[in-house]
Amino acid sequence: MGHYTEPGDPAAMLMITTNPGLRACYVDTAAGIEGPLTEAIVSRGVDAKTAEVLAAAIGAAAKVALRRWLKPAGGLMMVSGSLPELIRAALEPLAPALDATAG
Repeated sequence: MGHYTEPGDPAAMLMITTNPGLRACYVDTAAGIEGPLTEAIVSRGVDAKTAEVLAAAIGAAAKVALRRWLKPAGGLMMVSGSLPELIRAALEPLAPALDATAG
């Protein structure tokens, strides 16, 4: 049976940061938010095409933040900085578009 680890578990993060395939998958999971996020934006009265573009932009911003967070250091991948702060910084350029859709 599999072993469940808590989010942020140091052993899990070590496995992810030291394995290039897992690292790439971890970063690519950000794209998985696009579908549900598109639906959430549409539910706020935004047209589907605009919602899809905004969701894709948010997913891309999350991937940028994750890549900045997982940085190479001396042959290893290390987490660098605060992930929530990096996500906020990556989303900042999208603020005007997101504010325009607030209803």
